[in-house]
Order: sequence, then structure tokens, then C-alpha cells
Amino acid sequence: MSPNSLTPAVEQQIVASIRAGCYAHVAAEAAGISREEFLVRLKQGRAGNAPTTLDDFVAEVRTAQAQARFRAEILAYEQDPLAWLEHGPGREMPRDPGWSGPVRPHDMSVHEFNPLAHPEVMQILNDFLSALEKHPDAHVDMSLKFESLFGTTRAPTPKTQGEGHDPPLPPLAPAA
Repeated sequence: MSPNSLTPAVEQQIVASIRAGCYAHVAAEAAGISREEFLVRLKQGRAGNAPTTLDDFVAEVRTAQAQARFRAEILAYEQDPLAWLEHGPGREMPRDPGWSGPVRPHDMSVHEFNPLAHPEVMQILNDFLSALEKHPDAHVDMSLKFESLFGTTRAPTPKTQGEGHDPPLPPLAPAA
């Protein structure tokens, strides 16, 4: 790799091609820079000790990529708003309803994490209640709180969880 192969004119050509919508490595190859050399230069430019000119080039590549994507998103929005809503920033995400589909009810029983099913969490709760035995009023208060929340005064111990000795605790209810 020649240190002079990435001249200012070649850099401008690459950045202009990226801004026009070309993939960065393809723009580099079209300008006569191999994909490997281009990727090495980008990596060098991202390093903390890169020469200012290489650092500036990496920033220009990043900006050109963002400008190309911005232009593509605007065109998609203008030419096919429904596709933009279904596939673009307006699409539905797991915790962010979007425009792409009908609203579905949230099922707490599917794919929800139950922290009480984790042995380390149960051990922490047991340790907490054990530590409170030295403070009877606090112990009673927390035991009642556990009972009202989870239907038990004591979290099952990790060694009995899943072995049929204690019934599994229900998943945490959502805050009302």
C-alpha cells in the first residue's frame, strides 16, 4: 500500500461517489483504491493518533454516508410513504408502536423476564429477609410486602426452585 495512493483528489472522488449513493468500498475501488487498502485507511483514521488529513477523510466518509442515507429516506418517504412507514423510521418496533400494523395486545406471559426465576435474585431476596431477622418490625413489613406481591413470604431458595418443592412464582405484574 502506497502512502500517496489516497490523494486529496482520490478522496474527493470517493466521498462524492458515496454521497451519490455508492457503497464506500465500491466507491474506493472505482477510484482505484483496493477494498483492503480503503478499509485499512479507515481503521487508521479512526485511531486516536491518525494524521489530521486521514482523520478528516474518515469524517467526510461518515458524513457522505449519512447524506446518502438521508437522501434515500426522503425519496422513499416522497415516492412510497406506505413503504416508508412499514420499513423506515415509522415502522413498528417491539416497545414502540408504529404505523405498520394493527395494534396488538401486550401478552405478559410471552417473552417476559421474571427476575424471581433467577437463582441469584432469589438468593439475594432470601439473604435480605435473613438480614432483617435482626429487625423484627422491618422483617414483618417486608415479609408482608413479599406476600402481597408474590403470594409468598419467602422467595424460594435456588436449590429448591425447579425441583418441584416450591410452586413457581407468578411473573411480576405490570404497574397499574
